[in-house]
Amino acid sequence: MNKLAIIITVFTTVLFATNASAQKKQQKFEKLDISMYPKAKESFKQVIIQLPIEKNEDDLKIELIIGTEKMVDCNYHNLMGKTTEEIVDGWGYNYYMVESSGVSASTRMACPNPPTKKFVSMTPIMTRYNSKLPIVLYVPQNIEVKYRIWRADTIMQKAKSK
Repeated sequence: MNKLAIIITVFTTVLFATNASAQKKQQKFEKLDISMYPKAKESFKQVIIQLPIEKNEDDLKIELIIGTEKMVDCNYHNLMGKTTEEIVDGWGYNYYMVESSGVSASTRMACPNPPTKKFVSMTPIMTRYNSKLPIVLYVPQNIEVKYRIWRADTIMQKAKSK
């Protein structure tokens, strides 16, 4: 009887912990309206990133990584292209227009190993974190957008002067 009570207690504790962690992982999002953004031009696609609501959004930044998967050798590869920040007329909201033919530049070292598939990107863009507005990009059909959330350290360091 004692063993059964222990097993039930352990099972209940594990079940409660799993349920609590699943609830904690649920993120809250603002209801966003994207109707004011222009439609994507032919051969382009509209990419929308919606960020979850965070406590201290001023302590966060978003890194936008724009690129494509390519077979590359050991050299450093960089996707050629241009990103411009545009404004939605009458609204003041920004969006990014990416132009790239998918061609990449690279260093020219001799590589002994065969090419491997890697994500080749343009120079990343850092932007502020704002869960109230979507991050909208217009990219060519063959280009992907990835992103990372950067968090500020909670400890501020004091700079030393001479």
